[in-house]
Amino acid sequence: MDKYTVNTADLLDYAIMLVHEYAEAHGLTDAQAFRYMWRYRAIQDILDVYSAAHTLPTDDVCDTISRICRSRGGLLS
Repeated sequence: MDKYTVNTADLLDYAIMLVHEYAEAHGLTDAQAFRYMWRYRAIQDILDVYSAAHTLPTDDVCDTISRICRSRGGLLS
């Protein structure tokens, strides 16, 4: 594995952690948070930039997820 290859297990762990943290921040269940993030394509966007996103504070990434969702019609802030 070269230094630019993302380990699938790490990517999945990160996605699960983000969904959970986002759910807690917005008073949602993990399933509700996942569906919301998926509906507005935020989870896909964040995972596309995983190599940078995972180095940022989780709160900052959750704020970015909220901005992405709002820009696509989501109502959570």
